[in-house]
Amino acid sequence: MRVRYSEQALADIDAIAGYYGRVASPEIAGVVEARLRLAIRRISLAPDIAPKLVDRDFWAAAVPGLPYRIFYRSHGMELQVIHIRHTSRRPF
Repeated sequence: MRVRYSEQALADIDAIAGYYGRVASPEIAGVVEARLRLAIRRISLAPDIAPKLVDRDFWAAAVPGLPYRIFYRSHGMELQVIHIRHTSRRPF
C-alpha cells in the first residue's frame, strides 16, 4: 500500500523528532522517528487493525512503546497519514 503524508503529519514528525533531539539526544530522536515510521508501515500492511473513530472518516492507531497516536485514512491502495498526536492531548 502506498503511504502519503499530509503536510501536518510531516510537520508532526519533524516536531516530535526535534523535541527528542533537544531533550534527549539526536540518536534518540532518530530512534523515535524510525519507530513512528515503522508503525506507519505496519498500519499500511493492515489498515483495519486500528479502530475507526465514531462519526469520523479516519482511524487512530497507537504507536507501541511511544505516547503517540497516528490518525489516518485508507482508500484503496493508499494510506493517508493525517496527523500524529501525543496521547495526553485531545484526540483530534
